[in-house]
Amino acid sequence: MVKIDRRGDKGKTSLVSGERVDKYDTRVEACGDLDEASACMGAARMASQVEDVGEVLLFIQKKLFDVSAEISALPESKLCLQRKDITQVEGLIQDVAGQIDMPTGFVLAGGTGKIGNAGALTDMARTMIRRAERRAAKLKHDELLLNQNLLTYLNRLSDLLWYLARLEEQGSGGKTLSKD
Repeated sequence: MVKIDRRGDKGKTSLVSGERVDKYDTRVEACGDLDEASACMGAARMASQVEDVGEVLLFIQKKLFDVSAEISALPESKLCLQRKDITQVEGLIQDVAGQIDMPTGFVLAGGTGKIGNAGALTDMARTMIRRAERRAAKLKHDELLLNQNLLTYLNRLSDLLWYLARLEEQGSGGKTLSKD
């Protein structure tokens, strides 16, 4: 028989350190945002029609464990994210950008609008990462986040997801919707 854990029933949860905090703590919110984004990336990976997109999404999902661990351990966290992680994402952006026809105007998230479209799911993950970035900015403001690389990484990651969504739409035969 599975033992049901009832420790969170009163609105508290544990961080990596074991510290009990409110479930609305900014660190918990940021980790929740990253968890949502990872789940959305998993769905996008399963729907992907472009092999490279699925591989990059899996790579990102694995890296988000490090990001979440660092946020959950604040302010005593060891710095998991380094400048090389940002450089790696920037390199992926360059690679993906070179494979797409850049839109000439605003892009309507979801592209072709097909049900299960990996581009739309990747756009959803991008917005979740942006939300996590806003929460990380709040942690920085509150002097809990000491690693500027984490904030920069999330910013670049959302950019990469934008490019991956466009690649998925173009690679699966869809057209990126833009308004000139």
